Amino acid sequence: MAVKNLSVNNREFFISSEVLPEQMALTLISENNGLYEYLFRVTDPTAPITIKWCIHMEGILSFWCPTAKRERRIRQWYAPSTCYSNLYYGAPLLAAIEQGDINRQTVALSDAVSPIKMTFSVNDFEEKENLDFHIHLFEEDLPAGEYTLHIRIDERPLLYSDCIGEVSAWWKRFYPTDKKQTETGEYPLYSSWYNYHQHPNEESLLKELRLAAECGFRSLIIDDGWSYDGNGTGDYINCGNWQVAASKFPDFAGFVEQCHQIGIKVALWFPVPFVGFHTEDYEKLSDKLLYNSPGFRAGILDPRYPETRKYITDAYVKIVSEYNLDGLKLDFIDSFKKRPDFVKVTGQADGKDCEKVEEGVAKLLRDIREQLTSQKEDFMIEFRQDYVGPAMTKECNMLRVGDCPFESLTNRIGTIDLRLLNHELAVHADMLVWAQNESAENIAKMLLNIMFGVPQISVLLQESTEKQLTQLKNHIKYWYDNRDVLLHGHFKACAPECLYALASSESDDKRIAVSYTKNDFLFDGKQTDLFNATASDIFYLENAADAPAAAVICDPYGTEIAAVEIPAGVCRLNIPQGGRAEITLK
Repeated sequence: MAVKNLSVNNREFFISSEVLPEQMALTLISENNGLYEYLFRVTDPTAPITIKWCIHMEGILSFWCPTAKRERRIRQWYAPSTCYSNLYYGAPLLAAIEQGDINRQTVALSDAVSPIKMTFSVNDFEEKENLDFHIHLFEEDLPAGEYTLHIRIDERPLLYSDCIGEVSAWWKRFYPTDKKQTETGEYPLYSSWYNYHQHPNEESLLKELRLAAECGFRSLIIDDGWSYDGNGTGDYINCGNWQVAASKFPDFAGFVEQCHQIGIKVALWFPVPFVGFHTEDYEKLSDKLLYNSPGFRAGILDPRYPETRKYITDAYVKIVSEYNLDGLKLDFIDSFKKRPDFVKVTGQADGKDCEKVEEGVAKLLRDIREQLTSQKEDFMIEFRQDYVGPAMTKECNMLRVGDCPFESLTNRIGTIDLRLLNHELAVHADMLVWAQNESAENIAKMLLNIMFGVPQISVLLQESTEKQLTQLKNHIKYWYDNRDVLLHGHFKACAPECLYALASSESDDKRIAVSYTKNDFLFDGKQTDLFNATASDIFYLENAADAPAAAVICDPYGTEIAAVEIPAGVCRLNIPQGGRAEITLK
């Protein structure tokens, strides 16, 4: 394999490939105070290509990518930290972070559709105190003709969160959208999934939703099980022939109308690629499938056929129009890509209008969004992790953390990771669920772990205690009253290597901070609500303002329990777990 060494603006690149060097070029196209953009071009590549460069390791503490989850360590050269992305998974963005949450190098790529692997590792084998970045291209597919890739390298010594957040605006050059963000997508949401799974029913749900509305929830997603009789099979064998099951919803139009009357918007779940083995549509579309999935017990539709895209889109438009629905939860979009347990379908029909599956998926999602938002401008379209790249998120207005029932830490990481990407959409937590006798303090901590996203719950409120409902109602009221600060303020997340010890969001005149593992806080004079989601009641507050301050201490129910004077310097505060201190200058 040939290696082409290039020095571009004093940065050494190494390009490894069997592709002839004269077919490739890498040039600097812009530079601005530590922010660089390069353009890589290759013509008719016949083999994979790897682009490599190095940075010095001193001071670097961790790495970040959109799908890192709990894995933040810097690995060795033979098993590097990896950021993989394609249309349905992740986003091409990787950051090296120094002590103190400072950016060392944030790298983003313009291609969020093709399968690309970015890696980051200690180059200890060469003993040069270096960390290596690699961009691996064409390991799955070779492009035809000329391929171009913009590489954005940010070395400014800013907060890593600000550097990551700026990438989203840069991506808009390559993935423009005409979608509008709506207030509806920012409503606290009740889900039927963890509490009903595949057997939702109209009578029970209406009772739940009346309680949910009293607690401040304004949206509902009816998840899997609404379209067939019985409790379900745990798989997707019945998905397709999309009709509301009369045994579960005898009067679905009336149900939706009652939801609207109590102030609840209604959305339905759809598994976009699936057509179940036991449905009539499976037989009709059997020659337009990509694969069969024995595990899901469903066929995976091939979006390269215009007939397949029309079948999916028409089904959604019909049911939305018939029942005056307000949104859709579009699930399993990543299953358009082959998985190890999928079985390839032979004997496909002619008539595809695009070569790549990714192109078909992009056309499908655009058609769905355009047709449904033309009916209702504020129509809700929810996607979930891990399809979080700019080529996907331009077709939705809600993005939810992947499934993590009763797992507050994973929900916190997911919510914060999605917020850091700074897409113009509503970031939703995965639906919270808790034990029937869970304490109000623990419920408060669960809610604080998702404070900077839109709350979703999937709890049987009819079986909840009065204390639980009071705590939930007070939290949702606070969240809604401060929604603009929480969702649209300047967002920061401290210590990503510790899975975010503290996060905050602030407007011009107010800051809201939640401490997860950090029991000290610097008060700089801006009005601050400091929430305690740690395992201790003790905080050490440094008042760095040039004036005395005061704090009102509230319990997890939002009730004031103490008022404290805060002199200049360091003082100790007792903030109950799940509670908050409202700190202001005197």
